[in-house]
Amino acid sequence: MTLLFRGGLSFDGDGGLKGGLGVLVEGDTITKIAPTAEFDGFSGQIIDTTDGTLLPGLFDCHVHLVYAGDPDPFQRMNNMSDADITLLALENAQTSIAGGITALRDCGGKDYLEFAVRDACNKGTFVGPTIAAAGRMICHDWWARQPGGARRRRG
Repeated sequence: MTLLFRGGLSFDGDGGLKGGLGVLVEGDTITKIAPTAEFDGFSGQIIDTTDGTLLPGLFDCHVHLVYAGDPDPFQRMNNMSDADITLLALENAQTSIAGGITALRDCGGKDYLEFAVRDACNKGTFVGPTIAAAGRMICHDWWARQPGGARRRRG
């Protein structure tokens, strides 16, 4: 599928915004960015971005899809079924894509449940960002939960 985005502003990658540009996308690749006049006669689908700004997708380098910002995420997760945790991870992935995050790195989940969400989003089964997932956490909060807590030093 070929799409032409035009009408609004485009982020130039250097902190500026430019108007009067068209952005041609073929499949999942941007193939041309040029003044709108260069696309006169384009017969494919046109997306009007008037009153909007087109910018590259954003990459979130540190997320935990299985969490929801609770004060005690471990306690909440312990009270959830694996199915509910997986659905929460999918909901968080879809919230990310809706906010402009087109790729993310999940830095640890629970029992590899987030892998199903990763696979479904990466294959296009569900709408979501491209996900790179680390798997189970091995130490995220472990150190602080040990006797002496965060005050204890390695050494």
